Amino acid sequence: MNLSSTDYELLLGAVNLLNSDSKLQTLPERTLNSVIALIPNEILVYDGFGTDNNYSGYLWYSPSGMVWDHLMPVLAELVYQNPVYDDVVNDRSTKIVSISHYAPLAEFHRTQVYNEFYRHFDADTQLSACLAVSPELYVTCSLHRAKRDFTDREWKLLELLAPHLVSAFRSAQFIQRLTAECRQLETALEAARHGVVTVDLELNIQSKNPTAERLLREYFPASPSNNLPAMLRDYLNKHWETLASGDFYLPPAALEIRRKNAKLKIRLAFEAESRTVVLLLEETKAPSPADFINLQGLTAREAEVLYWVTRGKTNGEIGVLCGISPRTAQKHLQNIFDKLGVETRAAATALALESIGVRH
Repeated sequence: MNLSSTDYELLLGAVNLLNSDSKLQTLPERTLNSVIALIPNEILVYDGFGTDNNYSGYLWYSPSGMVWDHLMPVLAELVYQNPVYDDVVNDRSTKIVSISHYAPLAEFHRTQVYNEFYRHFDADTQLSACLAVSPELYVTCSLHRAKRDFTDREWKLLELLAPHLVSAFRSAQFIQRLTAECRQLETALEAARHGVVTVDLELNIQSKNPTAERLLREYFPASPSNNLPAMLRDYLNKHWETLASGDFYLPPAALEIRRKNAKLKIRLAFEAESRTVVLLLEETKAPSPADFINLQGLTAREAEVLYWVTRGKTNGEIGVLCGISPRTAQKHLQNIFDKLGVETRAAATALALESIGVRH
């Protein structure tokens, strides 16, 4: 079957629609619209089959409302009577199939699956692309019409589009997995920066990460390592009724503990499924000039000037604090800008604080 240049233009347009995005959320719209733009049909349905070849239900369809949910169990029970079933599902074919290639329309009309399911939608003819998305997911893209069968030209167009449909499914799934993994990584990194302690409703420590171990040891040196410090027990007891009820939707104000140039903030969260309280320990430290000495080759004096810049001091104030003139402070500041590759005090402050892990 030879296609015309117009056919290839239609195919290109369908592929462009399909690849207009790559998100899993837009996959239904893209896979439906691309086929609809290419081949006229009255009902278009994407069905899923699991590893056991059992029908797992439709994924999505168009037009909306055409498929009645209360009839889906009927299809699941009788789908094996569809003339294409053995080739498509049992053999996991990846070709284009049509009911008319397997059985005459009159014979299909005598089947139970037609009379109890397809007949309600005037779905007499069917053209399907079989998409082996993954070992776990096998999808059929089925176009239906009443009475009028699909042509060899339409069969060929769907055959050419099918690999792009498979790629769209796989790409969307890959990006979804990648996004989930990135979120998990962000959570892991966040947990690494924070101390995490889980406590049961008896106020016994269930687990704690290394950061929490260190912070508890530094801020509560007199407390046994396997027990919750008294201050934290008092903090939890204050909110005992709320925690015990499990109705913990509005966390209490964070507990703050200060020492020298550092502050420990402790927040509560309740994990309903495991019935545990989670303590999130976050330490913030005020920077010192020494923190910036090795930043982009800064000298000790430049590090000191940068330190006072991060504290919001003016050139005049820096001059007084460092025992230099405001003009000299300005010269040091310009050298700092050049070494850090920034142009403003705000940018220098942001970069400096970021370099030592302090949020600005």
